Amino acid sequence: MSVIVSPTQIGDALEHYIGILPQSATVSGTPINGTGIDRVSGDAGAPYESCDLVAELGTPGGTATSRSVVYNLQHSATQGSGYANYIDPFTGLNPTVTLTNVNSIGRVKVNLKGALQYIRVVCTPTFTTETSEQIAAVLVLGGSALSPTP
Repeated sequence: MSVIVSPTQIGDALEHYIGILPQSATVSGTPINGTGIDRVSGDAGAPYESCDLVAELGTPGGTATSRSVVYNLQHSATQGSGYANYIDPFTGLNPTVTLTNVNSIGRVKVNLKGALQYIRVVCTPTFTTETSEQIAAVLVLGGSALSPTP
């Protein structure tokens, strides 16, 4: 069912998904894979054609001296395997957010027209003296020919 969205109700045209649950990343250099999200058969009933990857970096465990936490988007034809970095056809790049400041948030806009059915966020934290980094990510999907049903 299609829903007409007014400019004052933009939230009706968007769908939010947890990209990576809030957690402590305790091993520097080890990627943390988010859960696959079905962008084709989602709540809208038609493929989502765009998204925002919103990433968060919280307070580190231990004394912070140097950190770089990279979030990027991957895609796959199947839910549980075969993920590879997604290349945005508009920019020609893998959508990436890099955070280095404590308690910071970042976002990147993504054109999903070339993406396979499933997408996920991958976070790779790199830190030196900390014992952990607090991380999380959200994907905000939109741009479907149909709006999600309320």
